[in-house]
Amino acid sequence: HGERSVACGVLDMALWDAVAKIEDKPLCAVLAERYGCKADGLPGFVAPERPMERVWVYAAGGYYQPEKDHTKLQEEMQGYLDMGFKTVKMKIGGAPLEEDIERIKAVLEVTGGAGDSLAVDANGRFDLEEAVAYAKAMAPFNLRWYEEAGDPLDYQLQAELSKVYPASLSMATGENLFSMQDARNLIRYPPFAQPTLFSHLAQEFFFSFVTTQLFSSGVLVQRSAAALSGWLAAC
Repeated sequence: HGERSVACGVLDMALWDAVAKIEDKPLCAVLAERYGCKADGLPGFVAPERPMERVWVYAAGGYYQPEKDHTKLQEEMQGYLDMGFKTVKMKIGGAPLEEDIERIKAVLEVTGGAGDSLAVDANGRFDLEEAVAYAKAMAPFNLRWYEEAGDPLDYQLQAELSKVYPASLSMATGENLFSMQDARNLIRYPPFAQPTLFSHLAQEFFFSFVTTQLFSSGVLVQRSAAALSGWLAAC
């Protein structure tokens, strides 16, 4: 975890970059060829014949700053939308719940009230009580997802939170899981402890998540997912 995984990620990405250059292929194609088809053993999972030429991305921002009022937050998010992004993400947890709810409402005014165009990220700040309070307060907004409410290694928190946050809405985590063992532990807890559900998640993970979350040790995460898929298929 921490600095060690970042250092490993830097070396890992550099080596994969070299491999892609040697093979004279885009890195996404190399990764798809090496790992994508290995997930075929999961029920309901069908690997594509070739890498996708277009991937879904979003713009992350909405950080807290001393002089950043609701108007400036709205201007920032509008800027991302003007650039062509359809989904934006903002930070929560750096202010009291009531203030964060008002910040969310301000951004929703920019998205035209469309909750599925806005995701929120707590960066692991909450304990279970606060995570649940936010979940209940945000549920009516139908947000795109509620990300990393608590410590990324607190799998029980994620499991308990999933009982409160509506099943029709999405929770996100995994950004700070840097090994196959961490990812394996995550799917041992509800709502991830379901092979059919994980099969669907794997479909999204291999060909969407990695492309949008590729930083520091993103390649390590992709490799861990490939190993994890094989482990799950063998269970």
